[in-house]
Amino acid sequence: MILPQLLVLAFAGSVCGLSVEPVVHSGAGIYHGRHLPNFDQDAFLGIKFAPEPVRFTPSVLNHDSPRTHFNASNYGIDCYGIGADNDQLVSRGFTTLGEDCLNLNIVKPAGKTKGLPVLLWIYGGGWTQGATSDPRYNLSYVVEQSVLNNKPVIGVSINYRLAAFGFLYSKEIAATHNENLGLRDQRVALKWINRHISSFGGDPDKVTIWGESAGAHSVGDHINAYNGNNEGLFRAAILESGGSVGPPLNGTAWYQHMYDKLAASAGCGNRTDSLSCLRKVPIETIGPLAYQGLEWFHALDGTFIPRFGQESLLTGRFAKIPIITGTTTDEGFGVNGVNTDSDALQQLTHSKRYVLTEPQAQELLKLYPNDPVVGSPYGWGSRTWPEFGLQFKRFQSMAIDITTFAPRRLLAQQMSKFKSNVYSYRWDAPKYNTTSLIGVNHFSEIPFVFGNPEQDITPLGNSTENIELSRLVMRMWTSFAHDLDPNGHGGAALTLVDSNFLIPHRVHKAVYLIADLAGPFHPIYRKNDYQASLNRSFLRTFKFLGIEGTITKQVSVAASPERPGSWYGKNDYQAAHESQFPPTLQALNTEGTIAKVQPTLNRGMFMEQLMIVLRRLTAQLLSASGSIGSSGQTRLIVTRLHCCRDITGETGVRLGAWNEGLPSHVAVPYLDTTKSVPTAHDQPSYMPV
Repeated sequence: MILPQLLVLAFAGSVCGLSVEPVVHSGAGIYHGRHLPNFDQDAFLGIKFAPEPVRFTPSVLNHDSPRTHFNASNYGIDCYGIGADNDQLVSRGFTTLGEDCLNLNIVKPAGKTKGLPVLLWIYGGGWTQGATSDPRYNLSYVVEQSVLNNKPVIGVSINYRLAAFGFLYSKEIAATHNENLGLRDQRVALKWINRHISSFGGDPDKVTIWGESAGAHSVGDHINAYNGNNEGLFRAAILESGGSVGPPLNGTAWYQHMYDKLAASAGCGNRTDSLSCLRKVPIETIGPLAYQGLEWFHALDGTFIPRFGQESLLTGRFAKIPIITGTTTDEGFGVNGVNTDSDALQQLTHSKRYVLTEPQAQELLKLYPNDPVVGSPYGWGSRTWPEFGLQFKRFQSMAIDITTFAPRRLLAQQMSKFKSNVYSYRWDAPKYNTTSLIGVNHFSEIPFVFGNPEQDITPLGNSTENIELSRLVMRMWTSFAHDLDPNGHGGAALTLVDSNFLIPHRVHKAVYLIADLAGPFHPIYRKNDYQASLNRSFLRTFKFLGIEGTITKQVSVAASPERPGSWYGKNDYQAAHESQFPPTLQALNTEGTIAKVQPTLNRGMFMEQLMIVLRRLTAQLLSASGSIGSSGQTRLIVTRLHCCRDITGETGVRLGAWNEGLPSHVAVPYLDTTKSVPTAHDQPSYMPV
């Protein structure tokens, strides 16, 4: 096998340095790995956690062979998949694809370790492509930052079967209970880690599963699997741009014609047992046929995925664990060519990604006006791209709310009822040297969270700002894996988190928002003048379930109450920018003001509860800051509170602006979505779907 460029980079100097080969004796076998002197790490690669699977049947845990020696110095075969990413990996010699691909990789601090937390990566790629040998997923930089931050972890990455090989579905598949094989492969890998990671110096009780896109959806499926019984295989999760809800769980009626097309193309269409026939078709033949415009997602199977994700979340049948969940600002899950309402309806009701009923789709069109100012990509004002569709920005907004923003909210809200350490984020830093007009799109955070400056597929860039941001987020993620708190990153105090500051009467536990990861450093890290005006340097951010905002110690407002501008029920990004960062409120060092707070109410809390929360926040600020200014008076200014209806259908309120402490009376325009569709002025961002 060709030695991947990733390993050449990571292992440079190992021969000249005559490094000692690391060896681990475990119940599974004796593994001979490779020392990485540049990182002072030991890597054990290509470890088979399952034997070569029988095609279209579940994998099984590999037999233990404690006296057998295994070469674990190179990546193993990656699972067969077709797409631009895998094509590039193969053509550049990074990997070889095949069916005997169920292997994993372990990267750990060098030498003997004991009881280290484990951060386990599940790659994305639409469940169609992806590989652990991809240099963008090099774990050495992540593990290195954990050590430098005095919170060492062990990094693990796992392979799983893709597309038709891992997610084929039809009545034939359902009858033989061979659904969701790719997800079941992941579960087998988790069982191998639980059984053997202690031999590598890891703690099987401290595993955090982590994924992006389809990898994050996989993580969400593991959270919901078996009615929430995680079998002790993981204690926490990180979900980037995916979660426990979506992509749609289409049934046999959706997939049957795809299966029939595959069987016919492979010469198995007329066989009595077409599935057995497909198992015997050579990989060289069935491989390309399995990707003739066909995409396979997860499916309801009654066990691993017992029901729709939102049903599991709303009924409490999911694993109650600490999580980090988030999205990029724009994601970009819409499609081009949407020019009319009819085009939008067709996509919403027939695309594999949405599959809404027509009444639901009609409701969405009412709630999302074709106004380019409020559409995605955000921050571009009224600019449009008619070559992508006359309703391009409108449909992008609907698509990303359905596929990522609303599911992210629902997961955080439901999980926070059981766990206080639930964190949510929005990634707003664009990829290096990107020409994309989608904005801060899907996958934008990956170069940062892995921090590999050498890979050139999706480069990180060598600017100080990118390197610093990358180190920050790597330390946040590994800090979370280490002690379930991402704020132990060793950098500037970017977050305000108080685990004891809960909403009164314990209606809901706190949900924290990690400090916005967009440009927290001195250079203005935006792509145009409008975005530059929203630079969020040195913000300290907090979020409670239903109440979120920022505290900026040296920001004040005018002496008289500031009237909030009109609110159009935009997404998280626009609502936050309109209310939290208005240029007229950016005066600094104004005497007598300790903070400006812009909370968001999303769940229709009782006004009395809201008042208690704000009074407690006032007391907290006064206690922390004392009197400011010669007058000896200190004031808390609440400048904005808006609402929207989230995916659960609950309504909230929208308040005007306060000044000079807490008001004794506030006018509350109540948004009643049960009687009529809201106007464009008061439309909610989210609706039940």
